[in-house]
Amino acid sequence: MRHGIQVLLASILLTHNCSSYSEDEPVVLPMFLVTPIVKAPAVIYSGQIVTASYRISNNSPNLLKNSGLVNAPFGLTQATGPGLCSKPFTLKPGSSCLLKLQIVANELKTNLIGGPLICSSPANPLYCAGPSAGNELNIIKENNPPPSTVRITVSGDEHEHFLPNTIQTVSYGATQTFIVTANPGYTLDQETGGNCMKGSWSGNNYTTGAVTYPCTLNFKALINSYALSTSGENLKVSPSSVLVQYEGKQAFTVSADSKYNLSPEVSGNCPAGSWHENTYTTGAITTACLVIFSAIAKTVPNAPTNITTQPANSTVTLSWTPPANDGGSKITGYIATSSPAGLTCSAKDATKCAITNLTNGTAYTFTVKAINEIGMGPDSFPSGPTTPATRPSAPESVTAAATNAAALLNWTKPTTDGGAAITSYLITPYIGTKAQVAITFKSNALTTTIKGLNNDTAYTFTVSAINAMGAGGPSTHSNEVTPLAPSTGKNN
Repeated sequence: MRHGIQVLLASILLTHNCSSYSEDEPVVLPMFLVTPIVKAPAVIYSGQIVTASYRISNNSPNLLKNSGLVNAPFGLTQATGPGLCSKPFTLKPGSSCLLKLQIVANELKTNLIGGPLICSSPANPLYCAGPSAGNELNIIKENNPPPSTVRITVSGDEHEHFLPNTIQTVSYGATQTFIVTANPGYTLDQETGGNCMKGSWSGNNYTTGAVTYPCTLNFKALINSYALSTSGENLKVSPSSVLVQYEGKQAFTVSADSKYNLSPEVSGNCPAGSWHENTYTTGAITTACLVIFSAIAKTVPNAPTNITTQPANSTVTLSWTPPANDGGSKITGYIATSSPAGLTCSAKDATKCAITNLTNGTAYTFTVKAINEIGMGPDSFPSGPTTPATRPSAPESVTAAATNAAALLNWTKPTTDGGAAITSYLITPYIGTKAQVAITFKSNALTTTIKGLNNDTAYTFTVSAINAMGAGGPSTHSNEVTPLAPSTGKNN
């Protein structure tokens, strides 16, 4: 026990006559609310008379009759008068009265610790209520007269500055004023801590109540919160607005609508932050501000570039470079088109395709366009003219006439040049069935002389036509000829 016997103030004992109340009805707990209005001092000195007051509220849906303060220790009485709870008193649902207590030091036997406790039925503790923790009576009795001076011990929570900032000694019953300034990002809490008598604020000046005992005073500051809001079109932001504490950072998840891409550019007046994928985190917040996000509309892709062609038989294979700008979304395919004829080929994941069924010998140009989710982009610049072709057919009617170590060949041109001009002929001598070294005749003439043959050796010849696509098939063998040395004119 502290300073003697602890006295529990089961102080406001209500009569059992609670008109219109039925135990079968729902009960609102607590039946009474006990709210401190004027706290008693923490210390009472010999010869002093002090007061404390509490507001008593009927927290039930029924009329309650109260017999007033009973079973109080010596030195504690209930004051009555205009505006105060009578003895007894009756409260309608939701109504209240002021319970004023008078404490006489010379009549107290010991410290006054706890209470007041009020009950609607002394036999049922479920219907009892009292002040919340920290608001009960808590009075130390001193058997000495009041001192001439008392001390105030002042402290804070490190989020404010105050002057004076040391222990203050004041005359008994005097007040003390402190100048208190909150740190940046904080606001002074108007509720002070400690056990000094409650004082009052005037701007940044706090003046205590009359100081009649050594007491403590604690200043507090609350961290500020600032409203962050967001805006932006064609996108979604979560959260769209939020309160952020001083120097805190806030992350926003941002997603663009389906036909838009999120822009990394962020405007507004919040401190600059950073992106991680689709999450944007602001810098340290020190005031209310706005973050503006933006989205860029997706478009069709630009045209492919560097169109190259590779002709073949009735076919041209196209290759290209993807567009420098895909329009903001992945390219899903390409379409190439010939001119004339408008024949097409397509590619999905490649940058080449082949257009078939072209006419050999016809010059074509080609364009390519790229496709993304928005649509088809513009045509590329046309390729250079390209002529599909194949190798020429074989020359016909090959004849040979022997001369000294040589043979004069004649033939007729192939029935088809394959779609490309014949630029030369490939002539292959044969001795029997064995092919000799072939000779390229770089001309489109239909006759030539093959030199360097062996006299007295029988030869046949085949001729192949050559165009841009290569050498065609060989002709049938010519007639057989045997080169001979010229006669000397001498008789045997």
